[in-house]
Amino acid sequence: MTKFLLMLFLTLALTRPISAAMPQYEDDAEFRHCEKITNDLNSCVAEQDKRVVDDIKALYRNILGNSAILSWNKDLAASRQILQDMYSSFIAYRTRICSVAEKASKYTANLIDEKYVCPLYNDQRHRDLLENALMLMNRKAPSNPAALNYLKVDEHDEAYNECIGKKENTKAVCLAQELARTNDSIKEYYQYALADEHIGKWNNGPDLKKGNYRDMFDSWIAYRNRMCSLAVWAYKYAYTTQALSLDECLLAFNKEKETAMDGVLTAANSALDDPSEYEDYNGEEVYDENDIYSNDDGGEAAGKAITPLTEKIKSGFKNKDFDLTPDEDKPQQEAEKNTNTPAWAR
Repeated sequence: MTKFLLMLFLTLALTRPISAAMPQYEDDAEFRHCEKITNDLNSCVAEQDKRVVDDIKALYRNILGNSAILSWNKDLAASRQILQDMYSSFIAYRTRICSVAEKASKYTANLIDEKYVCPLYNDQRHRDLLENALMLMNRKAPSNPAALNYLKVDEHDEAYNECIGKKENTKAVCLAQELARTNDSIKEYYQYALADEHIGKWNNGPDLKKGNYRDMFDSWIAYRNRMCSLAVWAYKYAYTTQALSLDECLLAFNKEKETAMDGVLTAANSALDDPSEYEDYNGEEVYDENDIYSNDDGGEAAGKAITPLTEKIKSGFKNKDFDLTPDEDKPQQEAEKNTNTPAWAR
């Protein structure tokens, strides 16, 4: 029966964008054993995530201890700091995206709580990217070849296809244009989230200049840039013909970010649009309409539980970044800063 419920949950999750993203359960033997003997899916997912986090920490140690790291950055102390910043910014981003995702899914009646699903998904992605980087550093085939495609975009937008179809355009030009479009799309998603009545107050502030959404965005940028720097270098180190460009990697991260934000916004408004029609698997109404609206605080309580970042990790390379703050609100001196890519990001 439990197995049936798990498969039902996975099927529904793939057809309804309630969760911001979905982790992998079935390939973990310990999870299947836990699910069989405890019938507690939340606890089993939490235990699986602990194992993934242990893997992540071990991968960081192995990457730093691999002699090939000196080909990425000749200064070992600098490499250690970059990896520390990457991990710290990842944790800061994961904490925030999962907090707002949990709030957004409050009334969607998932079989497994979002506060367990979201961290596991993000940790699994992080682990796979680190593992692939380490395997490439050893010039070996990754144990999960499909994970290499995380940084390859299979489906481009229509404008990209039109661009690449013109003889005078190069792939690099079309990628740069699509990257700019996804930048704009992500900025719009954040604006929609701030204006959303169900999750807008999660920001714990009046605008995108500061608050939880700004901290989430800044952390994601810092993590994205460092991971792409490591991945692009690892591809170049391992392959001579199968290179990964920086724009390809950034675009892959951007598209995944679009999916995550779309999932949060969809979940925040799915059941709440017409709660009287939302029923559980037995046909019974899950929530009382008055209870839904009287207890929805727009995410304010969840937002206040997040500790604001006191120090922002620098993004890494300004010439590939974008900002949530409207251009007219930026200090004049911002445009005068040196935008050269630092050595570790090349």
